[in-house]
Amino acid sequence: MITLTPFRISAGSYMRLVLSLYLRRWWWVYAAVVAATAALGTIDSNFIILALMIVFIIFPMLLAYLYFYYGLAAESRYSILSKKAELTDEGLRLIFIDEKGEENGIELLKWSQFSGIQPMKNHLLLPFSGMKFRFVAIPYESLTEESIKAIKRYISNNK
Repeated sequence: MITLTPFRISAGSYMRLVLSLYLRRWWWVYAAVVAATAALGTIDSNFIILALMIVFIIFPMLLAYLYFYYGLAAESRYSILSKKAELTDEGLRLIFIDEKGEENGIELLKWSQFSGIQPMKNHLLLPFSGMKFRFVAIPYESLTEESIKAIKRYISNNK
């Protein structure tokens, strides 16, 4: 069993991770819509207004939908709440900690629930199998080389 140092990420950091993963996959749809309306703007100036409405009204509303859909998902608590984590043969054991430093609950996430690992700039993501943009984010400050190798080994052994 390997114990990680206590960690949490802010809700804003969690949503930045979700949005970066989402936009990495779907950026071309947004760009195509804006490019098409801007191109039509050369024919009729009303399309320029439409392009501006899409950029400043519709796209932010879609991103707000993502915030409510993914940011308020039950799985987001695994990243946002303060916790200690233990890497065991059964899975990732999360021990939630309240503001006073007392244990507030324990949850075991089996290794088979994860589809792999995804390194990001400041976090190691453990995406859930079959769930897009839902993951456990572990800051690199809480990890050691030994723990990263153990996570890779556990996940690859349980696929």
